[in-house]
Amino acid sequence: MSVARNLGDYRDDLVDLSASPTVMFHLAHAPHDKIRDVIAHGEEHGRLRVLDVKTILGGSEEGKVKTARGDLHGAGGVTGLKALIAVKTRDGLKMFVMHIEVIVQAINTALEQKRVIKEALAREVEDLARVARMELESLAQFVEPDSDLRRHPRSTQFPKETEWAVVNETLQKLGLFDAWPKSKALPGWLRDEVLPVLEWSISKERKPKWPLAQSVEKMVVADGEIEQTPEAEAEQDKDQAEVSVGTDLDRFTERFGETLERATDGLMVVSRETPKLRKQVVAVPPLAADDAADDLNETLLDEVASAPAVTA
Repeated sequence: MSVARNLGDYRDDLVDLSASPTVMFHLAHAPHDKIRDVIAHGEEHGRLRVLDVKTILGGSEEGKVKTARGDLHGAGGVTGLKALIAVKTRDGLKMFVMHIEVIVQAINTALEQKRVIKEALAREVEDLARVARMELESLAQFVEPDSDLRRHPRSTQFPKETEWAVVNETLQKLGLFDAWPKSKALPGWLRDEVLPVLEWSISKERKPKWPLAQSVEKMVVADGEIEQTPEAEAEQDKDQAEVSVGTDLDRFTERFGETLERATDGLMVVSRETPKLRKQVVAVPPLAADDAADDLNETLLDEVASAPAVTA
C-alpha cells in the first residue's frame, strides 16, 4: 500500500528503470526529493541498485565518492557495456517516440487546414523524419558489410514486405521532399498511409493491429517453382481466349478480303483495321469449306459482270 500510495507519481520512471521490489520497498517511505534523486541516479547509470538507493537515502559521503567513481562511461567490461546499452535503449526509445509524436502532430495540424501547404509541412517534418529513421535503424538493426570488399559497413535491412520495413520506408520517403506526392494527392497519402503507419509504430497496445490492407499476391512460390493460384489461372485462360478470338478474326478478315479483292479486280477492298468503337464478338463462325468459297467467288464474278461500269 505504501508503494502504491507514495510511488504512484513515479511509476513510469521506475518501470523504465526496471526497479526491483526491494528498491521500491526502500523508496516507499522516502521523501519526494530523495525519490527524485534516486531516479536521477538510475537514469544516469542505467540501473538502480539497492546499495545505491540506501546510500542516497542515507546521504553518506562514502556513497557520494562511490557514485562519482562509478561514472557510466568509465565502467568497463560486459557490465559497463550493458549499462550503456540499457541507457541507449531506454533514452533512445523515448527520443524515437517523441520525434514520431511531433511528426504526427504536425501532420494532423496540417490536415486540419483547408489546404495542406506542402513546403511548410516539409520544413517541419522532413529533417525530423530522417532523424527518426536513423534512430529506428540504430535501435533495431545490426551492422553488415555493404560490398564484397567489406569496406562499407551499413545497417541491415528489415525483411521485405514486413510491417517495420514499411515504417522504415515511410520515414525515408517522408524525409525526402522530392519523393512526396503531388499537392493534390498529398492529403490522402498523409491521412491514409503515413499517419496510420507512424501511429502503429509507437502504439502502447500489446499487439497493435496493422492498419494497412495487405496486398494479395497472385503468384506463389513453392519448391523453387512458380505456381499460379486459381484466380491467376482463370485470368490467363481468359486472356488466351481473347487472343485466340482476335487471331481467328484477323485470319477470317484476311481471307475474305483477298477473295473479294480478286473477284472485283481491286475495286473493293476490305480494311484490315478494326474500328476502335466496334465491339469484338466473342465467337466467330468457322470458315466456309473450299467448295463454298469457290461458289462465293463465282457469284461475286457474275454480279460484277452484270453491274454497270464504274469509273474512278
